[in-house]
Amino acid sequence: MKPNLYYGGERGDSTPQPGICHVSIPPPHRAGELETPFIASIPVLRRWTKEDPAKHVVLGSLTHLDQGRFGHFLSQRLSTTAGQAFVFIHGYNNTFAYACKRTAQLAYDLNFPGVPILYSWPSAASAARYTVDDGNADWSLPHFKDFLQMIARQTGATTIHLVAHSTGGRLLSKALEEMARDGDIKTVRFHQVVFAAADVDADDFRTQYAPAIAKLSQRITLYVSSADRALLASQKLRQYPRAGEAGPNLLVMDGVDTIDVSPV
Repeated sequence: MKPNLYYGGERGDSTPQPGICHVSIPPPHRAGELETPFIASIPVLRRWTKEDPAKHVVLGSLTHLDQGRFGHFLSQRLSTTAGQAFVFIHGYNNTFAYACKRTAQLAYDLNFPGVPILYSWPSAASAARYTVDDGNADWSLPHFKDFLQMIARQTGATTIHLVAHSTGGRLLSKALEEMARDGDIKTVRFHQVVFAAADVDADDFRTQYAPAIAKLSQRITLYVSSADRALLASQKLRQYPRAGEAGPNLLVMDGVDTIDVSPV
């Protein structure tokens, strides 16, 4: 099976499937872009043109590893990068392949000297299946928390950044809140914790999640926008402001850096 089609949006058997994604970045890459083929212009076909590594960000292959080999691989890579890593948690309406490509693009654009790590939870990858993604993100919580603890305790990582987008921000918030409550503050410490367009209840973030995250990290940053259509739809559905909103619902609190990226 082709790498782009390997994982769908259905829940598995709860057993994590670690591995390595091989992603190429094209020479004419522009920072912030995820170059992909255009869709064929004939509406009935709706087919993608063939990916070209010379023009597009391409997921080339997947290498599956068992837990032991994965941990050994990470430890080896981290030993050559001064123990630096970041973990990216994708948001709603994302395919596995898209999340792999976005993780690689972030690492490339940031010129990140460490190891980029993706945690992929089963998104239905459909704008119309928001509630399915909600449930799947919650279902992933115990597995994601175990994954974070493994990265922090068993790989030799010394500097771990966490970057979450959209619904992934809710998964990250809940995991860190549980870890703080369970006493992980004695053994686990993260560096930068970044939320982009966080689809998290703003009141919950202020009163419940941010205080817990502060115990486990050195810095918390919210990237917010007043023009994010997914957040606006979520706010209408849930009837309460989201932590990733700007404008009149902008969340400002001590200990959290808020950066507004709304279009001017």
